[in-house]
Amino acid sequence: TGATLRENRLKTIHGGSVMTSQACLINNKALVTESPEKLNAATAMVERIEAHLEAAELYSVTANMKGETAEDVAGYVLEQADVAGLRGPTISKVYTRDGEGWYAVTVIVEKDKLLEAVERFRQIGGSSVTVSQPDYVFHSRSEAASRLTEAD
Repeated sequence: TGATLRENRLKTIHGGSVMTSQACLINNKALVTESPEKLNAATAMVERIEAHLEAAELYSVTANMKGETAEDVAGYVLEQADVAGLRGPTISKVYTRDGEGWYAVTVIVEKDKLLEAVERFRQIGGSSVTVSQPDYVFHSRSEAASRLTEAD
């Protein structure tokens, strides 16, 4: 609220930061690989860190769309590059009381394309657009975990 600043007649520093820092993980391959428990613990830690950093750049966008079939809806979405997602849409049937053909379409988009994706969903008939940011995104292979045991 700024009350502490006002009460103590303090001013913010230009840029707002006193200093910036970062952490660096250092691995001793001989120690980590000497037991499966140590390797598993190190792998789990670096995989979670890597997945969390990856997730910071992505958003999950879901919109409800009318259509005859899931394939029809997929076609509408795939025609629009900015809402096609990283791999393509995930489409699920929405079971409505009136039995109309509604589908929930979910795509993963990069952070800098979020507002474009929301607007494009609106343009192609999407409604009730929701956005969430994943905490973690795990890929099929962890680059960080691979580096724990690779040769120097």
